[in-house]
Amino acid sequence: MLHYLISFGIHFISYWYLVYLYDDFKEKDYNISVKNSLINQFVITLPATYFFLEHYIINYNDLLLSLSIFPIIVICSDIYFYILHRILHHRYFWHLHKTHHKGSLFIAKSLDSDIFEHLVLNLGSFVIGLLVFSYFNIYLNIYVFHLFVGTGTINTCVSHSDKKHPYDNGLHQIHHKKLVYNYGFYPNIMDIFFNTFSN
Repeated sequence: MLHYLISFGIHFISYWYLVYLYDDFKEKDYNISVKNSLINQFVITLPATYFFLEHYIINYNDLLLSLSIFPIIVICSDIYFYILHRILHHRYFWHLHKTHHKGSLFIAKSLDSDIFEHLVLNLGSFVIGLLVFSYFNIYLNIYVFHLFVGTGTINTCVSHSDKKHPYDNGLHQIHHKKLVYNYGFYPNIMDIFFNTFSN
């Protein structure tokens, strides 16, 4: 129970602190994005976090192993996110994704999406690598798990900011402008492989 609250707390505080720091609250569609993000966080992310951590083995050991597989989990996330994100850009599924591309780009837009998209694309890309390793009875150290939550949230937020950040490559902003490039996220392995990478 405690780790579920810690995990959601890391995500929630990181998200809204970055919104507070970097967003322009006067954007015309800002309030809609805030509302949609809050709905997704409390209706989808909160119960999904509880459900996942109720079934995921809480591991306090294997710190070095967890840190060593961390990059592989990120690559699994990129592969999953790329495939589903590209599918959502197809005309048959665009209605599920168009909310996320509507209006200006700012951090509160990060989770402004259809509920189905948030569950399957956003949260699915987060857990896919964890599920792959759990199939082989390898579970992340819980502190590395929390690190993954924090870094994933910060990466998602910064990639949706309309401001330049020294630790962001600006590739996702290109995706929001042109729609046909950069479907994945760093390290953009799938974009490079399928020739949809642009900088």
